[in-house]
Amino acid sequence: MALDGRKVAVVEQFLKDSFEGCPIYHWLDGDREAEFYRIDDEEGVRMRHRVVVSRAFFDDHAEAELVPALQNLNLISTVMSAGTRRVIVRNDQLAVEEEGA
Repeated sequence: MALDGRKVAVVEQFLKDSFEGCPIYHWLDGDREAEFYRIDDEEGVRMRHRVVVSRAFFDDHAEAELVPALQNLNLISTVMSAGTRRVIVRNDQLAVEEEGA
């Protein structure tokens, strides 16, 4: 079953608002059942950050709950600290992949 496109768009807009001027790209990884977001630098030349939002997170939160839940998890500060390492959003926690993973 596909992810709810409205929910995916809400998370994308939250990232766009948080990283103003930076291109955001997203795609679904069917194998991992997650939505991937890539945040590039302002020029769109170099990748700055990567965020993976699990299907479970989308399924467990109503559309109106997505942004408050991401804010409560301190997603943006974690993403900024992680640099290019992947930040994975699970139901109620964040995980940062180790370098080279």
